[in-house]
Amino acid sequence: MVMLIMVFGINHFFILEYNVNIIEYIKYSRDFTQSERAILSKYSPIIYGGNINDPPMGAYYEESGQYLGLAVDHMSAISIQLGENIISRPMVWESAIEALKKGETDICDMIPSQERGKYFAFTDPIYRIRGVAVARKEYEDILKSEDWKQLKIAVQKSDYSAEFIADRVDEKNIVYAKDLKEAIHLLESGEVQAVAGDEPVIRYFMKELRYMDDYHILAKPIYDENCVLGVPIENADIVPVLNKAIFALRRNGTIDKINEKWMPYAETGSDRNTEKLRLVFLMASLIGLLSAYTAYMWNRSLKNLVDIRTGELERTKNELEVTFNGISNMIVILDMNGKAVSVNRSYSEHTGKAEKDLTGTYFMEMPVISDFEKNFSGIIWNVLDDEHGSSEAFGSTYELKNDSGIYNIKIFPLEHGQSSVGRIAIMMEDVTVQKINQEKLTQENKMSAVGQLAAGVAHELRNPLGIIRNSTFLLNEDWNDMQMREMAIESIDSSIERAGKIIDNLLNFSRINQSIDEDIALREMVNQVTGLYGANTKKQKISIGVDIAESICIRTNRTSLSHILINLIQNAVDAIKEDGHISISAHMEGRSAMIYVEDNGGGISPRHIEKIYEPFFTTKEIGKGTGLGLYIVYSECAKIGADIDVKSHEGKTVFTLKIPEFREHGGDLR
Repeated sequence: MVMLIMVFGINHFFILEYNVNIIEYIKYSRDFTQSERAILSKYSPIIYGGNINDPPMGAYYEESGQYLGLAVDHMSAISIQLGENIISRPMVWESAIEALKKGETDICDMIPSQERGKYFAFTDPIYRIRGVAVARKEYEDILKSEDWKQLKIAVQKSDYSAEFIADRVDEKNIVYAKDLKEAIHLLESGEVQAVAGDEPVIRYFMKELRYMDDYHILAKPIYDENCVLGVPIENADIVPVLNKAIFALRRNGTIDKINEKWMPYAETGSDRNTEKLRLVFLMASLIGLLSAYTAYMWNRSLKNLVDIRTGELERTKNELEVTFNGISNMIVILDMNGKAVSVNRSYSEHTGKAEKDLTGTYFMEMPVISDFEKNFSGIIWNVLDDEHGSSEAFGSTYELKNDSGIYNIKIFPLEHGQSSVGRIAIMMEDVTVQKINQEKLTQENKMSAVGQLAAGVAHELRNPLGIIRNSTFLLNEDWNDMQMREMAIESIDSSIERAGKIIDNLLNFSRINQSIDEDIALREMVNQVTGLYGANTKKQKISIGVDIAESICIRTNRTSLSHILINLIQNAVDAIKEDGHISISAHMEGRSAMIYVEDNGGGISPRHIEKIYEPFFTTKEIGKGTGLGLYIVYSECAKIGADIDVKSHEGKTVFTLKIPEFREHGGDLR
C-alpha cells in the first residue's frame, strides 16, 4: 500500500513539475542519441512558420524589422537546446497552416484538434492559452448566458477558435477574418456583434485600439487548451526529439520564464507549486494513518528523491556545459558591466586564447569583437543598460566586417531574478567563406549568361560582315563591271540592313536589365531570344519552331525570363548534334502561363535527371559545358516564383515552365 502511494505520488509529482510521467522522465533525461542527431540533421535548418500579427504570441514589427513574442522566444530556446538553427518565417496564420501542410515549413505552434490531427503530429505542450468572446456592453447579459452563440461572431480563419465556434454556432453567424485585429475592426464597425479568439491577443488589440471601455469580455473562457508544436504528419520522427528539448527547457525553468514574461496572468510555476503542496499534504495524511513504519519509509523515499533531484541538477549543469561548448558558433557571455564571464570552445579555438585568459576582460578588448565598428560597441552598451531585456537589439542579426572576415552576430538576454537581465550572450558566426563563395557564384552566373548572349550575337553578325568583306573585294577587283558593281553594292546594302536588324534585336534585348516586373508579350520576346541563335542553329541544321499566341502576355521579371529561355534553348542546341528540331510553345492553364521547350536530342539519363539543376554538374564533353546553365534556370525560376519540370527519354526532352499570373492582351492582370 505504501509503495503504491509512493509511486502514485512520485509519478504525479513529475507530471506537475515537468508534464511527463516517470517513464517519460527517464527517457527524456538521456542525452541526444546518434540516431536523434541524424534526425535533426535531416531537417536542418528547421523552418518555423509563425503568425505575423498575433501579439503577444508572435508579431513582426516593420519599424524595427523584428519578429517578437512568446512563441518566438520559445523557438530561440528550443534552437539553443537542440543545437540546430531554427529560422522564423512569419506569415498570415492561414498561410502558416497551409505552408506546414505542404511541408514548406517544419514546425508551428498550435492548439491540437481532431481536424488538425489529420495533417499534423503534435509535441508535448509548451504553453497554455484561454479563448474568450468579446462584445459591446449592451450584449453583456447575453454573453453571460448561452445566448451569445446566437450573435454574429468574427473569428480568425484557420484558427482553433474557428474550429471551436463552427461546432457550436450556425455557419451563417460566423465571419472569418485574416487576423484578430481585423476581427475587432469588424466589431467596431458593427459588421459583427462579437469576436472570439485567444485571450492574450484579444486583450492586446483591445488595449491598442482603446476599445476596452466600450466592450465586455466574457468572464468564463470558451476554451482553455494546451499549445503544442505541430509538424507534418510525415515528419513525425522529429517529435520525440523536440519533446526531449521541451522537457529540458521545462526542467530548467526556461519555459516558465518565457510564459510568465509574455502572459503573466497564465498558469505559473507558483500554481503548480500549490498543487504539489496539496499532493504532499494528502500523501502525508495517508501515510500518517498507516503507521510509524510507513512514515519512516516515506521519509526515506523523500530523501532518495532529493538525492535524485540533486543528481539531476548536476547532470543538467554538465549537459548545458557540453551543449555550450558543442555549438559551432562562437559565444561570449558578458555580465552587466561588459566583462566576459564565459566563452565557448569555438571562440577559444577561433581566437587562439584559453577561456581563463579571456574571463574578466572587457568586451571592447576581446579578439574579434574589438575589431568591429565603434557603433557596435554602442549597441552592446545600450543592451547592458537595459536591465529588463526590452532592447530591440535582442534577437536581431548584425552582419559586421573586420580585418579577419565577415560575421553574423546575435545578442540574447540571459534572465536573472524577476525577469531582469543578469547577463547577455553574444553569438558570432564566421560567414566569410560563405559570402565569398556566394558572390563568386553570382558573378559566374552573370558571366555565363553574358557569354551565351555574346556567342549568339557573334554568330549572327559573322555572316553579314563576311558578305560585306567579299563584296568590297569584288568592288576593288573589277570596278568597271557595272553588273558586278551593282550586285556587290546590293549585297553590301542588304547585309548592312541585316546587321542593323541584329543590332536592333540586341538593343531590344539589352532592355531586359530591369529589376522590376513588367508586362511582356511572350511571343515577341521568344522570337527575340531565338533570333540570337539563327546562324548557329542553321549551321547544325537545327530548326526552331515557335507556337505562341500573340495575345498571351505575362507579368514577370524580363531579365530572369530571358536568362531562363537562353539557357534552355542553349541546352537543347547542345543536346542535338545535327538535323534536329526545337519547339517552343505556350498556353494558359487557369491563372498561370505554361511554357514548353522541347527538343528531339539524345535525352537525359534517369540517373542524371535528379542532378541537372546542381551547380557545375554536366554530362557534356570537357570544354562544351560549364554545368551552370540549368542551375541558372533553376535559380531564376525561384526568383520569379515559377515552377520548372522536366520529362525526358531517348529522342525527346521537354522542359515545362509554370509562371503564375498572366493575361491576354486587353484583359486585366490580377
